[in-house]
Amino acid sequence: MKIAYDKMSTILEIPSDCAVGMIVENQRFLQRFLLDMRNTLEGNDSGFIFSKQDRIVAAPKIVDLVTDFIFLQLGKRTIMNKVISNLEQTALSGRFYQETQKLLGDIENFVTELTLDVPCDFVCEKQNIQGLLKGIGLSILDKYDSLEERILVYMDLVREYEKKELFVFYNLRGLISYDSLNLMVNTALEREHHILLVDCAEYPKLTREDRLIVDQDLCEI
Repeated sequence: MKIAYDKMSTILEIPSDCAVGMIVENQRFLQRFLLDMRNTLEGNDSGFIFSKQDRIVAAPKIVDLVTDFIFLQLGKRTIMNKVISNLEQTALSGRFYQETQKLLGDIENFVTELTLDVPCDFVCEKQNIQGLLKGIGLSILDKYDSLEERILVYMDLVREYEKKELFVFYNLRGLISYDSLNLMVNTALEREHHILLVDCAEYPKLTREDRLIVDQDLCEI
Protein backbone atom coordinates (compact mmCIF):
# COMPACT_ATOMS: atom_id res chain seq x y z
CA MET A 1 0.00 0.00 0.00
CA LYS A 2 1.26 3.50 -0.90
CA ILE A 3 0.45 7.04 0.21
CA ALA A 4 1.19 10.05 -1.97
CA TYR A 5 0.74 13.57 -0.55
CA ASP A 6 1.03 16.63 -2.75
CA LYS A 7 3.05 18.52 -0.14
CA MET A 8 5.73 15.79 0.04
CA SER A 9 8.13 14.42 -2.54
CA THR A 10 8.42 11.04 -0.81
CA ILE A 11 5.80 8.40 -1.53
CA LEU A 12 5.17 6.45 1.65
CA GLU A 13 5.12 2.73 1.05
CA ILE A 14 3.41 0.77 3.83
CA PRO A 15 4.50 -2.88 3.54
CA SER A 16 2.82 -5.79 5.25
CA ASP A 17 5.90 -6.93 7.16
CA CYS A 18 6.82 -3.74 9.02
CA ALA A 19 5.32 -0.52 10.32
CA VAL A 20 6.26 2.89 8.94
CA GLY A 21 7.22 5.68 11.32
CA MET A 22 6.86 9.28 10.18
CA ILE A 23 8.52 11.86 12.43
CA VAL A 24 7.37 15.40 11.63
CA GLU A 25 9.38 18.10 13.43
CA ASN A 26 7.68 21.04 11.73
CA GLN A 27 4.47 21.71 13.66
CA ARG A 28 2.63 23.62 10.94
CA PHE A 29 3.32 20.89 8.43
CA LEU A 30 2.20 18.24 10.93
CA GLN A 31 -1.09 20.09 11.46
CA ARG A 32 -1.66 20.36 7.72
CA PHE A 33 -0.77 16.71 7.14
CA LEU A 34 -3.26 15.45 9.75
CA LEU A 35 -6.03 17.85 8.75
CA ASP A 36 -5.66 17.01 5.07
CA MET A 37 -5.74 13.31 5.85
CA ARG A 38 -8.88 13.74 7.94
CA ASN A 39 -10.53 15.69 5.12
CA THR A 40 -9.53 13.01 2.63
CA LEU A 41 -11.10 10.32 4.82
CA GLU A 42 -14.28 12.40 4.89
CA GLY A 43 -14.41 12.13 1.10
CA ASN A 44 -12.84 15.46 0.15
CA ASP A 45 -9.94 16.10 -2.24
CA SER A 46 -7.17 17.23 0.11
CA GLY A 47 -3.97 16.22 -1.62
CA PHE A 48 -3.73 12.56 -0.60
CA ILE A 49 -3.77 9.58 -2.94
CA PHE A 50 -3.89 6.05 -1.55
CA SER A 51 -3.08 3.10 -3.77
CA LYS A 52 -2.94 -0.65 -3.44
CA GLN A 53 -1.07 -2.81 -5.93
CA ASP A 54 -0.60 0.35 -8.03
CA ARG A 55 -4.34 0.98 -8.23
CA ILE A 56 -5.91 4.06 -6.62
CA VAL A 57 -8.36 3.17 -3.86
CA ALA A 58 -10.94 5.25 -2.02
CA ALA A 59 -9.31 6.28 1.25
CA PRO A 60 -12.48 6.13 3.42
CA LYS A 61 -12.84 2.46 2.55
CA ILE A 62 -9.39 1.27 3.59
CA VAL A 63 -7.84 3.85 5.98
CA ASP A 64 -8.57 4.52 9.64
CA LEU A 65 -7.02 7.58 11.33
CA VAL A 66 -6.80 7.48 15.14
CA THR A 67 -5.74 10.62 17.01
CA ASP A 68 -7.79 10.29 20.22
CA PHE A 69 -7.01 7.15 22.20
CA ILE A 70 -8.96 8.16 25.30
CA PHE A 71 -12.31 8.15 23.52
CA LEU A 72 -11.48 5.28 21.17
CA GLN A 73 -14.72 3.30 20.74
CA LEU A 74 -14.58 -0.44 20.17
CA GLY A 75 -18.32 -0.65 19.65
CA LYS A 76 -18.87 2.41 17.46
CA ARG A 77 -22.13 2.54 15.55
CA THR A 78 -20.75 1.45 12.17
CA ILE A 79 -19.18 -1.63 13.71
CA MET A 80 -22.21 -2.56 15.85
CA ASN A 81 -24.56 -2.26 12.88
CA LYS A 82 -22.46 -4.74 10.94
CA VAL A 83 -22.04 -7.03 13.96
CA ILE A 84 -25.84 -7.17 14.35
CA SER A 85 -26.30 -7.70 10.61
CA ASN A 86 -23.85 -10.62 10.67
CA LEU A 87 -25.51 -12.10 13.75
CA GLU A 88 -28.89 -11.83 12.02
CA GLN A 89 -27.56 -13.75 9.03
CA THR A 90 -26.15 -16.40 11.36
CA ALA A 91 -29.47 -16.67 13.23
CA LEU A 92 -31.30 -17.23 9.94
CA SER A 93 -28.80 -19.79 8.64
CA GLY A 94 -29.34 -23.54 8.63
CA ARG A 95 -27.73 -24.11 12.01
CA PHE A 96 -29.85 -21.63 13.97
CA TYR A 97 -32.91 -21.23 11.72
CA GLN A 98 -35.29 -23.46 13.68
CA GLU A 99 -34.21 -22.02 17.05
CA THR A 100 -34.69 -18.49 15.72
CA GLN A 101 -38.18 -19.20 14.43
CA LYS A 102 -39.17 -20.87 17.70
CA LEU A 103 -37.84 -17.92 19.70
CA LEU A 104 -39.75 -15.40 17.60
CA GLY A 105 -42.89 -17.52 17.92
CA ASP A 106 -42.48 -17.70 21.70
CA ILE A 107 -42.09 -13.92 21.88
CA GLU A 108 -45.26 -13.41 19.84
CA ASN A 109 -47.17 -15.80 22.09
CA PHE A 110 -45.84 -14.00 25.17
CA VAL A 111 -46.94 -10.61 23.82
CA THR A 112 -50.35 -12.06 23.00
CA GLU A 113 -50.71 -13.24 26.60
CA LEU A 114 -49.65 -9.82 27.90
CA THR A 115 -52.31 -8.02 25.86
CA LEU A 116 -55.26 -10.30 26.63
CA ASP A 117 -56.79 -7.84 29.08
CA VAL A 118 -56.36 -4.82 26.82
CA PRO A 119 -59.67 -3.90 25.09
CA CYS A 120 -58.28 -4.01 21.55
CA ASP A 121 -56.32 -6.29 19.26
CA PHE A 122 -52.58 -6.11 18.62
CA VAL A 123 -50.25 -7.45 15.94
CA CYS A 124 -46.43 -7.80 16.09
CA GLU A 125 -45.56 -6.10 12.82
CA LYS A 126 -41.80 -5.76 13.37
CA GLN A 127 -41.07 -9.16 14.81
CA ASN A 128 -37.59 -10.07 13.58
CA ILE A 129 -34.27 -11.18 14.97
CA GLN A 130 -32.56 -7.88 14.09
CA GLY A 131 -35.04 -5.94 16.22
CA LEU A 132 -34.51 -8.40 19.05
CA LEU A 133 -30.71 -8.07 18.89
CA LYS A 134 -30.98 -4.27 18.94
CA GLY A 135 -33.58 -4.33 21.68
CA ILE A 136 -31.50 -6.29 24.17
CA GLY A 137 -28.79 -3.62 24.16
CA LEU A 138 -26.04 -5.76 22.67
CA SER A 139 -22.63 -4.11 23.06
CA ILE A 140 -18.94 -4.99 22.88
CA LEU A 141 -17.30 -5.46 26.27
CA ASP A 142 -14.63 -2.78 26.62
CA LYS A 143 -12.55 -3.89 29.58
CA TYR A 144 -8.84 -4.36 28.96
CA ASP A 145 -5.79 -4.02 31.16
CA SER A 146 -3.81 -1.89 28.71
CA LEU A 147 -4.25 0.58 25.88
CA GLU A 148 -2.33 -1.63 23.48
CA GLU A 149 -4.76 -4.52 24.08
CA ARG A 150 -7.71 -2.23 23.32
CA ILE A 151 -6.04 -0.98 20.15
CA LEU A 152 -5.39 -4.50 18.89
CA VAL A 153 -9.04 -5.44 19.46
CA TYR A 154 -10.11 -2.21 17.76
CA MET A 155 -7.93 -2.98 14.73
CA ASP A 156 -9.33 -6.49 14.46
CA LEU A 157 -12.92 -5.21 14.65
CA VAL A 158 -12.36 -2.47 12.08
CA ARG A 159 -10.63 -4.88 9.72
CA GLU A 160 -13.36 -7.52 10.13
CA TYR A 161 -16.43 -5.30 9.88
CA GLU A 162 -15.31 -2.16 8.03
CA LYS A 163 -12.70 -3.88 5.83
CA LYS A 164 -10.08 -1.20 6.53
CA GLU A 165 -6.46 -2.27 6.18
CA LEU A 166 -4.30 0.75 7.02
CA PHE A 167 -4.24 2.27 10.50
CA VAL A 168 -2.68 5.70 10.97
CA PHE A 169 -1.88 6.47 14.61
CA TYR A 170 -0.83 9.93 15.82
CA ASN A 171 1.37 10.26 18.92
CA LEU A 172 0.89 6.66 20.02
CA ARG A 173 4.53 6.48 21.12
CA GLY A 174 3.83 9.19 23.68
CA LEU A 175 1.32 6.91 25.44
CA ILE A 176 2.83 3.42 25.26
CA SER A 177 6.28 2.29 26.35
CA TYR A 178 8.78 1.10 23.75
CA ASP A 179 8.58 -2.58 24.74
CA SER A 180 4.78 -2.63 24.89
CA LEU A 181 4.42 -0.81 21.57
CA ASN A 182 6.98 -3.08 19.96
CA LEU A 183 5.00 -6.14 21.01
CA MET A 184 1.71 -4.55 19.89
CA VAL A 185 3.06 -3.65 16.46
CA ASN A 186 4.59 -7.09 15.96
CA THR A 187 1.26 -8.70 16.88
CA ALA A 188 -0.66 -6.38 14.55
CA LEU A 189 1.71 -7.15 11.67
CA GLU A 190 1.25 -10.87 12.23
CA ARG A 191 -2.48 -10.21 11.83
CA GLU A 192 -1.73 -8.49 8.50
CA HIS A 193 -2.59 -4.94 9.56
CA HIS A 194 -0.77 -2.05 7.87
CA ILE A 195 0.49 0.64 10.25
CA LEU A 196 1.68 4.24 9.92
CA LEU A 197 2.91 5.87 13.13
CA VAL A 198 2.97 9.67 12.96
CA ASP A 199 4.81 11.53 15.72
CA CYS A 200 6.08 15.03 16.43
CA ALA A 201 9.34 13.90 18.05
CA GLU A 202 11.88 11.18 17.42
CA TYR A 203 11.71 7.97 19.43
CA PRO A 204 13.82 4.78 19.27
CA LYS A 205 12.97 2.72 16.20
CA LEU A 206 10.89 -0.39 16.65
CA THR A 207 12.36 -3.72 15.59
CA ARG A 208 10.07 -3.82 12.55
CA GLU A 209 9.90 -0.20 11.43
CA ASP A 210 10.86 1.82 8.38
CA ARG A 211 11.19 5.54 9.08
CA LEU A 212 10.85 8.91 7.38
CA ILE A 213 11.78 12.19 9.09
CA VAL A 214 10.43 15.56 7.97
CA ASP A 215 12.61 18.15 9.72
CA GLN A 216 11.97 21.78 10.58
CA ASP A 217 13.07 22.87 7.10
CA LEU A 218 10.73 20.30 5.53
CA CYS A 219 13.64 18.19 4.34
CA GLU A 220 12.57 14.55 3.97
CA ILE A 221 15.20 12.25 5.42
